[in-house]
Amino acid sequence: MKRKKISYFPGLISAAIIPLLFWYFGNRKFNEINIFAKSIRLPAKIEKDSSNLSMTFEPFRDWNYNKIIVSPGKAFENQNYYVSELKKIQQNNKKETGIEFSLSDQNNLQDIITVLDALEISKQEMYGFDAEKTYHIFAPHLYIDPNAEKIDDFLICGTQNFFEESEGQSNFYKEVSSQFQKLPKEGLILFFSFLIFLNLSMFSIKERFQTF
Repeated sequence: MKRKKISYFPGLISAAIIPLLFWYFGNRKFNEINIFAKSIRLPAKIEKDSSNLSMTFEPFRDWNYNKIIVSPGKAFENQNYYVSELKKIQQNNKKETGIEFSLSDQNNLQDIITVLDALEISKQEMYGFDAEKTYHIFAPHLYIDPNAEKIDDFLICGTQNFFEESEGQSNFYKEVSSQFQKLPKEGLILFFSFLIFLNLSMFSIKERFQTF
């Protein structure tokens, strides 16, 4: 029995065009709107019986913090100062030290974002938001013993909130996940449309092969 040659052009066309449309409209949308995503780390809440005390912010609370008052609406102007103070703490490398960024009801979202940016710029390894008492942002310094061998490990506090992350660990997957979360609605529609067309194309090809 002579077999017929199968050519499924609609499926090939959709597989080629949909990604291009996805890329084109996705880029346009990114240029039109300003999308940002900032994560803030929240330590675990204290249980009534204090059984998880070591997993909360409490072990860090009584450290010697340099207090910086974040002036409402002025944080962006003072960001370089925040970065310099963070780097100073890191360079001094003293045990149980850090910086407390004091916030109030007068601070806006931009002030908080500016502080978080300063923490990232200074490559601060540990920081978190004290949602139990002060509602301030704390940046405890992780003391580095100059005589100890360098190891790549995690220091976990609470629900993976205060940690030292191994360099390069899962950076690719984190970046992909972050970019996917920022994807605009139009991009998501095109993406899932492409997946649907691809599945329909594969199903149609399978059905045709089964008829021969």
